[in-house]
Amino acid sequence: MTTTTRQVIVGKPVILEIDVRDARGSRIDADSQPEVSIINSNGFVVRALSTTDVIRIQEGRYRYTYTVPPVGPTGVWIDHWRAVVNGFTTDARLSFIVLTSSAEIEVSGSQIGDDPQISYSEEEI
Repeated sequence: MTTTTRQVIVGKPVILEIDVRDARGSRIDADSQPEVSIINSNGFVVRALSTTDVIRIQEGRYRYTYTVPPVGPTGVWIDHWRAVVNGFTTDARLSFIVLTSSAEIEVSGSQIGDDPQISYSEEEI
């Protein structure tokens, strides 16, 4: 199982995704809906293993959106996934980073990855 690195500000939602793969590395649907639990940076389980609100978005890809409490501790949190593939149970412990609200950056204007904004003056036209 794989996913990408994630960061979130306290009080904001984080989208947790996981890819379920077979022995050849191809994405494959789990036998049943995967379960996910959330463990905060202090080691406390804030969500027990459950399939509630876990959605399938593509073949072999599942998503769960979790909103970090506004008073949640900062640091590295764990999203623990459990899926059954071809009758075998597999577990994955992934992580996401919870940052303080002071780490949030508001940036206006164009960002890396935006389509370019090109404008020409009358002389250039």
